[in-house]
Amino acid sequence: MRLLPILLVVFLVSGCGEDDPVSPEYSADPINDLTVEATSPTAVTLSWTAPRVGGYAASGYQIRYIEGDLDQGNWSDATVLEAPIPGTPDEGESFWTHGLPPGKNLSFGIRFKLQDWTSALSNVASVTMADGVPEPEGFVHIMAGEFSMGSPGDERGRSENELLHTVTITRSFFLASTEVTQADYEALMGENPSAHQGDLFPVEQVSWLNAVLYCNLRSLYEGLVPAYAVNDGQVTWNQDANGYRLPTEAEWEYACRAGSTTSCVAGDIRELGCQRDPYLGAVATYCGNDEDDGEVGHDNVGGRLANGWGLHDMHGNVLEWCWDWYRSELNGPVTDPTGPVVGNNRVIRGGAWTSPSQSCRSASRSYRAPDQVSLGVGFRLARWVVN
Repeated sequence: MRLLPILLVVFLVSGCGEDDPVSPEYSADPINDLTVEATSPTAVTLSWTAPRVGGYAASGYQIRYIEGDLDQGNWSDATVLEAPIPGTPDEGESFWTHGLPPGKNLSFGIRFKLQDWTSALSNVASVTMADGVPEPEGFVHIMAGEFSMGSPGDERGRSENELLHTVTITRSFFLASTEVTQADYEALMGENPSAHQGDLFPVEQVSWLNAVLYCNLRSLYEGLVPAYAVNDGQVTWNQDANGYRLPTEAEWEYACRAGSTTSCVAGDIRELGCQRDPYLGAVATYCGNDEDDGEVGHDNVGGRLANGWGLHDMHGNVLEWCWDWYRSELNGPVTDPTGPVVGNNRVIRGGAWTSPSQSCRSASRSYRAPDQVSLGVGFRLARWVVN
C-alpha cells in the first residue's frame, strides 16, 4: 500500500465529467476491491488495487459518489471527485477526499481508462458519515489524533531544535486549505502591505499582531466570537471562542504531515539548499523551483499540489505565523501544547519562496518578533470544530 499523502493529488485527471465511449481495442475486468473508510464527518479514504489493462497501466480514473445507492444507471448523476493518476498495476492505492456531507449514507464507485476506453463500474463501496459540522468553504476538517513531532536524528537538513516527541491533539479543528490571500486581507483590513502584489498571492509583510487582528475582524464580520482579547499589545486566547485564530505550532505540524513521517509530505528530501528536489518541488514553492513560472517570487495560493489532507502550501510559498511563543527545547510526550506563557518571539512555520529545501521540511522551526514583518511571512486561519 502506497502512502496516502504522497498519492492524494499527484495530478488531476481530465475527462472526469462526461463518460467516454468504449473502444473494443482494450478490455479488463472492473476494479472489484474498492473500500471506503470515513476519517471524519466530512472526509473518507478510498482504497483499491491499481488495475492492469492488457499489460498496461490505466491512464486515468473516474471517481464519483452519490447519496444512497450507486449503479450504472445513475452514474452520470453522481458527484465527480478529483482523482489521482493510476499507479503501478497490481499495487494498492489510496485516495483521501474531504468536503462530503455529514450524516449521509454515501456510495462510491470508480472506473478506469486507457486512451478512449473506459472500464465498467467497480464494486460499490458505501459508508454512513457521522453527524458533524459541515466544513466552512475553503477549510479542511482536521480530526484529533496523535503524531510524532520533530525529526529523527538522521533526517537530512535537520536542526537541533527539532527533538522528536509524541504529541496528542484532543480537539478537532478546521484549517484553511490555503494561506490568506492579499485580496482577502485587503478586503477586510483596507490595505495590502505585501511587497510582491497579486490578489491570489499570499499576503506577506504582515506582523503576528496584525494576523491576530485579522482573525478577530473576520470573526466579527461572520458573527463568530473572536478568539483573541487584545489589551495594550498583550494578546489573550479564549479557547472557548468559535472564531478564527492562528494554529498552534503542534496543530500546524500535525496538519502539515497529514499522517506522513518523512521530511516533507511527499517523501524525504534528497537535495539541500536551492537545488531542485523531486519531492519538495511538487508540493512547495521554494528557492529551488521559482524559475518554473518564469520569474522569481511566490506563487498563487494553491499553486502546488495539496498534501494528503487537502492542504496547499504547507511547505513553501510563505512562512506562516503560529500562536506559540518560541522556545528552542521541545519535550514530550505532551497533549495539546500551546507553547510558553511568555516569550520574545512567535513561531513561524512552513518555508517560503526564498527558503532552501531544509527550511521547508515538516519539522523545520523558526521565529520572529510579533511586531516584525517580512516579505516571506504570512498566515493561514484555524477554527475549532464546534457542534
